[in-house]
Amino acid sequence: MNIAREIEAFFKDRCYHEAKFVSDYSGRFMFGRKCIGYICKPSDKYNIMAELSAYLSEQGFDLSIVEVSEDEMALDRIVYFPYLSL
Repeated sequence: MNIAREIEAFFKDRCYHEAKFVSDYSGRFMFGRKCIGYICKPSDKYNIMAELSAYLSEQGFDLSIVEVSEDEMALDRIVYFPYLSL
């Protein structure tokens, strides 16, 4: 399985926060390219990232080498991975 699919699996099976996985986000300066990410409350983003990193490490992936960006969405945030897609 690739890292994008593992991130999707994490949000479907293991994430206990009120976060929503998205598979079709196009962030700033992406010029229509789609990527994966998650929408969450600002107060949850670091806890989710820590849990995701631990989960991916168990699966043999290193999240520290993946570019991560963030945009505001009203009162929420979207944390996205510009170079990862399904």
